[in-house]
Amino acid sequence: MPLRFVPEVQAGVAATIERLHAPAPPAPPPLEQREAGRRALFYGADGSFDPDLVRGTGDHPTPAEELQDAFDAPTALPPIMARIAAPVQWTIADQERSSIGGQPMLDEIRSLLPTSRHVRTAIQAGSGHNISLHHVARAYHLRALAFFEECRALA
Repeated sequence: MPLRFVPEVQAGVAATIERLHAPAPPAPPPLEQREAGRRALFYGADGSFDPDLVRGTGDHPTPAEELQDAFDAPTALPPIMARIAAPVQWTIADQERSSIGGQPMLDEIRSLLPTSRHVRTAIQAGSGHNISLHHVARAYHLRALAFFEECRALA
């Protein structure tokens, strides 16, 4: 879930939600256009992921409920985060295009987790929005497992 959307994406999500709730929603854009849009927002640079992953992504529209949750996240998440006591590892892709990333955002995330026992933030090199679909996925997941083991050992 995004903590802060890129303004153009926030406007796009709002417009999509509005269209989905319209009495007669318009037909979706052509498949190629939907795939190109997802490619632009959720994938990193060419070579950072298998291009076959993008094919067919436009066939499965994002459920309206998921879009609404994502749209509400910037408002809904901070009060929830303030109450989290469990350890948190938050990673942002270095090629994130749908939400605001970078070190200032990671600093804000840390400040929103004042009761967490342990917070670790990172920027994942070589990745777009969904890190798990990039070639660096294994390294990312190994770090997540290592964080879990570290927290377990220190508990």
